[in-house]
Order: sequence, then structure tokens, then C-alpha cells
Amino acid sequence: MQNDHDKFLRLLMANRNRIFSYILKMVPNWNDAEDIMQNTSSVIWKKIDQYREGQDFASWGCGIARYEILSFLRKKKNSRLIFDEDLMNQIEQNTDRKDGTNIEEISNAARDCVKKLNLTDQKIVQLRYDEELSVKQISSRLSRSVRGLYKSLARIHDNLLSCVELKIAQERQ
Repeated sequence: MQNDHDKFLRLLMANRNRIFSYILKMVPNWNDAEDIMQNTSSVIWKKIDQYREGQDFASWGCGIARYEILSFLRKKKNSRLIFDEDLMNQIEQNTDRKDGTNIEEISNAARDCVKKLNLTDQKIVQLRYDEELSVKQISSRLSRSVRGLYKSLARIHDNLLSCVELKIAQERQ
């Protein structure tokens, strides 16, 4: 049993980012993706004896995650953003960009680029995406107009996109 526990921890820790990236591309809400990752980890633990040495653990884990995502989406039928199974298949096939850039590279570059933003812009990003506040809530908290905040978010998005593209291009040289 201890050997299975060690094997599970070693493999999960080495492949968690790939499995989580897969989940996150299907379920864009970070908190929901974390919940699904927890459920996936639990199922992986229960099925660790079915994993065969030499098998791609991340692919195996993503297969388990896929069922957890579908289960989550069925429970969230009333949600505004629901991916059906056909759309999930399309996303899976098109996730890695044609230039070979994957979700993990993009996420790492985006984190680095957010750190380069000025403190005010970092705060807006944190409130909008980490705390998931609405633009109206953020404008109230920061004593700014909703219209001005939308303009700021558009500028921030443009800056982040440019920064991420530049960072990935530089890393490929």
C-alpha cells in the first residue's frame, strides 16, 4: 500500500500541471477547474493499480479528468457556458497551437507578464480574475467609472497579449 501511495504521489506531482492545463482549457473557471482536479486526483488514487508502468501518466490522467469534466458539466446544465462533448473534442484537437506552443507555456508567460504590469493594473487583474468580481464591483471598490474600467481592461488585455506573444517568441530563439 505504501508503494502505491509513493507511486501515486510521484506520478501525480510530476504530471499535475499537464492534467490541470487540460482541465482548465475545458473549464475556464479556475475554482471549478481546481475542484475537478481534486476529484480527478481522487479517482486516480482509486485506480492507481490500473496504471501500467511506461504508460503516459499525463494522458492516462487526462482521460480520467475528461470523465470528471463531463460529470461536472452535466451537473452545471443551467450554467451560461456549457461545452458539449463534440465541442470538447474540437478543443482537445486544437489545443496545442500550430507553432507548438501549449497551454502550459502560455500560462507561464502570462504569469510573468502580469508581474510586469504596474501595480494598479495588477490589482485590476487580481480583482477581476482571482477574486472573480464583476466590472461594476471593481469600479465601486476602486472608485472608478465602469466605462473607464472597461477601457483599462481592454488596454491590459492588449498589453498582456503582446507581452505573452513576445515572451514565447523570445523563448523559441
